[in-house]
Amino acid sequence: MTAEWIAEWDAELSVLTGSLGYLFNRPEPREVFTQFIEGLLAELPRKNGWTLSQRAGYVAADRMQWLLNGSVWDADRLRDAVCDYVVEHLGDAEVSLVIDDTQAQKKGTRSVGVAFQHCGLAGDVRNCQTMGATRGRTL
Repeated sequence: MTAEWIAEWDAELSVLTGSLGYLFNRPEPREVFTQFIEGLLAELPRKNGWTLSQRAGYVAADRMQWLLNGSVWDADRLRDAVCDYVVEHLGDAEVSLVIDDTQAQKKGTRSVGVAFQHCGLAGDVRNCQTMGATRGRTL
């Protein structure tokens, strides 16, 4: 992973979360949503309301919990928007969809789709194989 990749991912994440702002009626939940997604993608030992809130600079988990339990937004529209995004950015005629959480742990990098990624089999991040495409990967 290089600084250039991180900058590109950060820029793309900003575009993605910004494009989903229409799901929220007010700016506050939009901001917390962005922080929530950034927290889920961050390298945290545990990902829960407290750790995501601490990463965002909050002293309590109220805002993250409110986003999920009290804020008004349409989860179905979010799901559809994320699905459209994945198809647009990762879709390819050469891709196979993997409908299973099974990965194969790998020691090298010669097999198709091997990368340092979350491996459900091991319960942490390891070199494993899930889905490969020329434009990226998704779980």
